[in-house]
Amino acid sequence: MDIATGFNLYFEDDSLIFRYFRLPECTKENLKEGFYEIAYQGKARFVIKHKSSYYQRDGLNEYKYFTEYYISTGDVFFKVKNKKSLLKLFGEKSGAVKKYIHESRIRMGQADRNQFIRILKYYDSLLTSSR
Repeated sequence: MDIATGFNLYFEDDSLIFRYFRLPECTKENLKEGFYEIAYQGKARFVIKHKSSYYQRDGLNEYKYFTEYYISTGDVFFKVKNKKSLLKLFGEKSGAVKKYIHESRIRMGQADRNQFIRILKYYDSLLTSSR
């Protein structure tokens, strides 16, 4: 049985692109094998792993949904755990990105997909303007 290499979901106001990362490629990029949403592909790259966990509570089956964000500013992806781990990825541009996050009033603990994309587009613009 072959696994699909990817699929797209189209909505009225958005579209989502999913790609299957296989071994050994995923190991090279520091990801586990599986489907990831390709949220942004510029000089920096941003993928999202959508996950759920199953549990029973009061005799009912319940699922908890959560996401893991991974960003690459080079050859491999790193899991974004907090603001500090995010800023570390931007190297010498981290000060400018930190200022942008502050001025844009982005709260990292509550940041959504679109806010991360805005941050990465800003980072990419810094790389372009410094050439």
